[in-house]
Amino acid sequence: MKKDAWIEIQGIARQGRHKDVTEMSTKGSYCLKNGSAYICYDELEESGLGKGKTVLKVEGDRQVTLTRAGGGRSQLMLEKGVRHLCCYGLQYGQVHLGVFTKHIQSQLGEDGGQVEFAYSLDVNSGLLSENEVKIRVRCQ
Repeated sequence: MKKDAWIEIQGIARQGRHKDVTEMSTKGSYCLKNGSAYICYDELEESGLGKGKTVLKVEGDRQVTLTRAGGGRSQLMLEKGVRHLCCYGLQYGQVHLGVFTKHIQSQLGEDGGQVEFAYSLDVNSGLLSENEVKIRVRCQ
């Protein structure tokens, strides 16, 4: 059953010595279906990606799929220990990125919880950034 939820997201991106921290809190929805957790929220225009909807499908500690529709159309496959080639939407168009997932830890249950994951992004096999994401979901 789909529930209204308060979603808090913290993202850290490291590029060499530069570290960029992004935090966002928003209303969205949450549900468990066929053993996977779904976290859905609307992307804010202030995010730089334009208006759109983001859906995260969390399959335990094994895989997270991030799908963004709207301004910055993207789909990232994050599978622990595996490198995927993904399409990432930017203001100026689509770019293909390598995504290698180092860590996924999910503590999501009926009433929400937390998921954390860490991954690297590369372009033409050259490291672009190291990333960490923490998402907390509180059902209302």
